[in-house]
Formats: sequence, C-alpha cells, structure tokens
Amino acid sequence: MKDSHDDGVRKQEGEDGEGLFRSLLEAAPDGMVIADERGTIVLVNGEAERMFGYPRAELIGQKVEVLVPQQFRGHHEAQREGYIHDPRTRPMGIGMELSGRRKDGTEFPVEISLSPLKTAQGVLVSAAVRDVTERRRIQQALRESEQRFRVLVHGVKDYAIYMLDPEGRVMNWTEAAEATTGYQTEEIVGQDFSRFFTPEDRERGKPAEALRGAAEAGRWEEESWRVRKDGSRLYVSTVLTALHDEQGRLTGFATVTRDITERKRVEEMKRKEEQMAEALRREVLLRREIHHRVKNSLQIVSSLLFLHAQSIGDPRLEEILNESRSRVTSIALIHEKLYRAGNATKIDFADYIQDLVRDVFQALRINRAMIAPRIETQPVLVGVDVAVPCGLIVTELVSNALRHAFPGARTGEVAVELHPNGHDTLTLRVSDNGQGMPKDFDWQHTRTLGLQLVNDLARQLDGNIKFESGPGTAVTITFPQPPDAEGGKS
Repeated sequence: MKDSHDDGVRKQEGEDGEGLFRSLLEAAPDGMVIADERGTIVLVNGEAERMFGYPRAELIGQKVEVLVPQQFRGHHEAQREGYIHDPRTRPMGIGMELSGRRKDGTEFPVEISLSPLKTAQGVLVSAAVRDVTERRRIQQALRESEQRFRVLVHGVKDYAIYMLDPEGRVMNWTEAAEATTGYQTEEIVGQDFSRFFTPEDRERGKPAEALRGAAEAGRWEEESWRVRKDGSRLYVSTVLTALHDEQGRLTGFATVTRDITERKRVEEMKRKEEQMAEALRREVLLRREIHHRVKNSLQIVSSLLFLHAQSIGDPRLEEILNESRSRVTSIALIHEKLYRAGNATKIDFADYIQDLVRDVFQALRINRAMIAPRIETQPVLVGVDVAVPCGLIVTELVSNALRHAFPGARTGEVAVELHPNGHDTLTLRVSDNGQGMPKDFDWQHTRTLGLQLVNDLARQLDGNIKFESGPGTAVTITFPQPPDAEGGKS
C-alpha cells in the first residue's frame, strides 16, 4: 500500500514538473525548438510557431533542417552530429551569420543558443532561437550613421568643428558650430570655450581638465551636457585633439562636437522601458508565486475539511463541513486556473464553470444518468474579484439543486448559463427542473446559510438577483461587467 502511494506521489510530481517545464517553455521570449539525438523535433513553443510560420503539429516529427535554408542543410547536419558527440551549452555558429527559413520560404537572420537536456530516453538538444532582424537593421543603421559621421567630420555642416588656442580661446568658427551653439562668429572668436560647459562643470574645473587631458594624452573626449547661447542644454559627443607644430610645441586644439541629444533621449527611454519591463516581469512572477501558494493552502484546507467530515460521525455536521469544503474548492480552482494559464490576473470564467460544476457533481456523488448537468456559456475573461463571488454563487446554487430539487429517484437537469449583455453587464443563471420551492418560501429572508451567502455575494457584485420557482427553480443574477473583462460569442 505504501509503495502504491509513493508511486502515485512520484507520478504526480512528474506530471507537475512536466507541466512547469511546458509553462516555462511557453513563457520563454525566444523560439524554443527541442530535438532528439537524430535531429527530430519533439517539442516547440508558441514563439517558434510564430517565428517560423509552422503550426506546432507540422513541426513535431520533422528534422530540424526544415527550419534551415536549403543551401546550409548539409553543413548543418554535420554540425548537429558533431554536437551530439560533445553536447554542451554554447552559442551555435560562433563568428557566423546564421539564418532561419520560414514555412513560406523566406529567410531571416537568427542567433541560436544550444543546450543539452539529459533525459531517461537519451540526450535532447534545446535550441533557443532569436530573430535578430530588427537588431541587424539597427546595427546597419548605426554603421551607416558612423559612415556619415566620418564624412561630416570632413566638411558636412552638421558637426561643430572649431579650433582653440593653447589657452582654450576660440580661434575660428563654422556655420555648423553656429547652428549647434547659437553663437555668431563675431560673438565667440577670442572667447574661452568654457562658456559651452554647464555651470556645474565649470565649477568642477572640467574645461581646464579637458585641455590638460588632451595636451597630455593627445586626445580627450566625453559625452556630456553643454549649454547653448540661449541657456538651453544639449547632449554632445566632444573630441578634443591636441595640435603640435613640427618642433612638437602645442599650438592649440581641434574640437569636434556632435549633438547627440536625440540619441541620449532614446537611450534614456530604452533604459526606462527596460526597467519597467523588468519590474513588470518580477511583479508577474511574484503574483504567480502568490497564486501558487494560495492554491496549495486552499487545497490543504479542503483536504482537512474532507477528513473531518469523514470522521465526525454526525450527518448534519458532515454536511456543513462538505458545504464549506465545496466553497473552499471553488476558490482553489480559480487559483489553479490562474496558475496553469500563466495569467496572474484573469481567467476564462466559462471554462472555470465547466470544471466547477464537474467538481460539485463529483463531491456530492451525483449519478449523471439520473441528474444531468447542462452548461451554456460564452467566453468571458474576468478578474479574481469577479470570479470568486461568482464561483461561490454557482457552487451554492448547484449544490442546493442537487441536494433538494430531486428527492428520491427523481431524474432531471441542472443548468448553468453565463452570457454577456453587450459590453455592459453579465447574466449568470442557475436553474433546475426539479420539484421547485414551497409556495411560502421567501428567498430574500431565508435563514439558509447558502442562500444568505448568495444574496450577499450578489450585492458584492452590485448585481440584481431574480428568484423563480414552479415548476423547477431558477436564480438569475445580472451584474455590471468589469471594464477590464473581455467577452465574446463562441
């Protein structure tokens, strides 16, 4: 008996591990292609599907060379076989420009990192593929920009090029320098170049430091803020080169200044975007961890309630504990959905209802041949603040119907319906075709804990509740659709 239990635990752990592995694979920002020792694709993620244009089903079982341009396939096969003999984590094609081939035949530049995965079935090779088309485009643009810079240094007016005497006074001035700083030639020639520096840099002695550095090393350069004539600031790249005569005496300095304010702005924006992306990634991971821990804690509570219900020996207390367990299970199921979907904020409520009703039927040991569930829902994504009260409402109403609507061997049906009404409200309806409620039953003032809970939860949703009885019973709740909920017809 112990061995069987241990085997079950190990099997569950294996299934959980596999699920976690697949979740991590799908969350990877790169295209992930996993192949066996023969180069046969055994697993890909969604990013690989998008990148190469193949549905997942078409790639599984194919050789990885299907993703390689035709002219490189033979060479790739040889490299692949060599890698299997010495599998280790490393980039592929070091020093080479690699390309991938999409389903439609188009090719695109990629970077590939290889990692071996040792499994019971042998070594698998994981390839992380990154589309670097945009990076290559940016690199090409930068190379072209640098080429233009070299041309501009020799005369294009977008660069401020001027000469200084050994003391740092401006000796000549160009139209490009005028456009960059706002100073006319007659205003600036003979003036100290320190006036281009910010007040704080002048206070720190930066102008003298620049002249001294260029004189000693032959060249001084930096990227920093400068000040225009009108007081506005610009971010520049400055190169100060010492000039000497034939006898080696210092005769002055050549200064080339390039306005890179826009580049600085873009870099700063990129840095902030990266910081925000990292903060968001950490927040998502934290939320997932919280959901995972909450789900596990709720499952423990549910198990404890089950054990107490089985051992208490009092039918009424057992029923109360089982009702509490159903409520805990409905909340735990929400966190299970969030965790497995990899979404820390919203779940598909229609899918959730399917599983929730199934669990209620199983918990109450209902024979579906006698009482059948009917679920009619449309896809609706809702947040936890809506999913929890709605899930508890469904749990209470379905449980009540299964316990009380079909006495004896009576057969029937319990229906759960969820429909969006445009973009404004959602309607949740739970009904049965059982014996109905007594004529004098007042659902608004009932002492039944379950229906009191339904009333309270409906108010929590700002919903309107309608109770109908005879024949059967139906409870309809219409409540505002949260602004971030997404719904549509299936």
